[in-house]
Amino acid sequence: MTALDIQATFPGELDAIIYFEKLRWGGTTRCAYCNTGKVSKRQQDNRFHCSQCRKTFSVTTGTYLHSSKLPVKIWMRAFSIMGEGNSKISIKQLQHGLGVSYTTAWRIRQELKEMMGNNFGQGIKGNIFDALCRKAISQYTAPVELERATV
Repeated sequence: MTALDIQATFPGELDAIIYFEKLRWGGTTRCAYCNTGKVSKRQQDNRFHCSQCRKTFSVTTGTYLHSSKLPVKIWMRAFSIMGEGNSKISIKQLQHGLGVSYTTAWRIRQELKEMMGNNFGQGIKGNIFDALCRKAISQYTAPVELERATV
């Protein structure tokens, strides 16, 4: 999916959020904390309220994009740039393509490297846009670091 396709398919932030919601939950929104289906309708801030655990959450809660302040649509554009076969894209190119600062482009690239793991920089074949969207909203589990010990 190219940047033009992103603009046409997802003209607003809400359209991008709804796409991610369908990828994550299918047709039924579930609480990101307790997994119940007893949630409110989407609020104006694009968050849901769980009736059971009383927490609020969004489609990015508990995912790679959880702590990001960037709009979901910017992430989708970053995924499309990577999907165009530009897995070796420079930070400056990413900055220009997304219309963000150099620091933000660097952080996006770092997150993309973490999401893609060993495949980063290897001209991935297939539909990388869909793969990155699915990976972005998958449950994030921090890597476990073990200390070296002599036995």
